[in-house]
Amino acid sequence: MSIAHELSCDVAAAILAEQMNPPETTAADLSEIVLAVHSTLRQMTTEARTRKRRATATAINSSQSDAATASSSH
Repeated sequence: MSIAHELSCDVAAAILAEQMNPPETTAADLSEIVLAVHSTLRQMTTEARTRKRRATATAINSSQSDAATASSSH
C-alpha cells in the first residue's frame, strides 16, 4: 500500500471519527485514532509484502525444480 493511500485512509478515519464522536472529542483523541489506523495499515502492508515474498520464493523454487527435473529426464 502506498504512503499516499495510507495517508488518505488516515484522513478518512479522522473525518469519520470526528463525525461519529461527540463535540467534546479533542484533537489528541483524533490523533490517537489516526495513529492506530496508520499503525494497523503499516502492519498489514508488512504482512502482505511478507506473504508476497514467500509466494514468489515458492514459485521460483518450484519452477527451478521443475526445470531441473525436466533437464534430467532428457
